[in-house]
Amino acid sequence: MAYRVCVCVCVCVCVSLIASQVCQVNTLLTLLNGYIKAFKDAGKAIDEVRMERIFLFCVTWALGGLLDVKERPLLDHELRSFAANMPPRDEETDTIYEYLVSENGTCVPTIAVQCIHAMH
Repeated sequence: MAYRVCVCVCVCVCVSLIASQVCQVNTLLTLLNGYIKAFKDAGKAIDEVRMERIFLFCVTWALGGLLDVKERPLLDHELRSFAANMPPRDEETDTIYEYLVSENGTCVPTIAVQCIHAMH
């Protein structure tokens, strides 16, 4: 009896982990599709630099969107260790979470985007 319970718990945990990973990949693909479609609809080309910025933004939110605020700098640090097109840091506490990829492919602080939308 204990063996069956142990196997059942192990299977449930494995299925839960796999489902979580599938959801993260699905979220990543959905975000990428939305960004790429927006560029395509606007008739803008996506060069290698823009694509890397878009990919980094989408990876950040798909895989790290649920990270605690204290854990986000760790993901930012890891991404900066190998990615060439991370957004600049205006302040030491800035992370990729404070930026988005604009229509022209540059990294824009989200506070600037909020100000622009507030004016319209």
